[in-house]
Amino acid sequence: MPDRARGKPPRVSVVIPTRNRAEWLARAVGSVLAQTWTDFELLIVDDHSTDETPEAIARFADARIRSFRHERNFGQSKALNTGIEHARGEYVAFLDDDDAWLPAKLAAQVALLDAAPPSVGLVYCWHDVLDEASRERIGTTQMTLRGDILEHVLALHVPTSPSSWLVRGLAAHSVGGFDERLQQANDVDFASRICARGWHVDFVAQVALLRYRHGRGQMTDRTPENFAAHAGMVRTHLVRFARSLRARPAAHARVHLWLARYELPYGSRRAALASLATAFRLDPIGMCRRFRYWRLATGMLATLIHRP
Repeated sequence: MPDRARGKPPRVSVVIPTRNRAEWLARAVGSVLAQTWTDFELLIVDDHSTDETPEAIARFADARIRSFRHERNFGQSKALNTGIEHARGEYVAFLDDDDAWLPAKLAAQVALLDAAPPSVGLVYCWHDVLDEASRERIGTTQMTLRGDILEHVLALHVPTSPSSWLVRGLAAHSVGGFDERLQQANDVDFASRICARGWHVDFVAQVALLRYRHGRGQMTDRTPENFAAHAGMVRTHLVRFARSLRARPAAHARVHLWLARYELPYGSRRAALASLATAFRLDPIGMCRRFRYWRLATGMLATLIHRP
């Protein structure tokens, strides 16, 4: 029986932010309740849904579940922060309402974080990507970043997604949670600030998360609004880490290349060209040496040249 039955708080607080995803929420919640690690609380934060989400939440019959509802739609970052604010666990995990964990996810990550030095503030796992309709695997992510990864996060190379993370509560609070000004890529910003505060990361070398692609209101949707929001996050990153990036021209160049990639699809042709030129000015040898960056840059140039 979990210690919380004897008056102690749970070791892990799981936060699921949700809005208008009633049809998928039960899968996410079910995957949490099926964990082999049982000493957790589950906080479901409804960001003012207008579908059947409140009724779906009311049907979950488990004493470990607490739910919160925003009186208006604030956005995902606020929903995540509401969960962090009410979390009682030493560790905090996040799960998107359309993703699902495999049963050993929490057990493996709690064991890793318990054994890790106090400097490790975030651990992640590998994940598979499945097509919602066919349930076929269409991708996988098996990153191997560990330790002090500041050089990587400054270049926007961040460990997978929040659904794969287990974070020390101290680390989450040390950066003030998620930036509520950001509409997209708030996870990239959060992980960057965690690492910039000196926290290290580690990973569980197994697939413990399933991410589903259905194309309905996902961050990966290729819409002008999403590209513009991602460009906004990159600009925030450039300002927030300006001093660190100036000392690291290769990372600085990669960030400008990402900015150009996001600026181009929503019509900022001149801005995209300026960002691309900045990337090559900062690290001309590196940009030419890395084939994948050169291929991306030349493809962008061709698009810029041929657009009316």
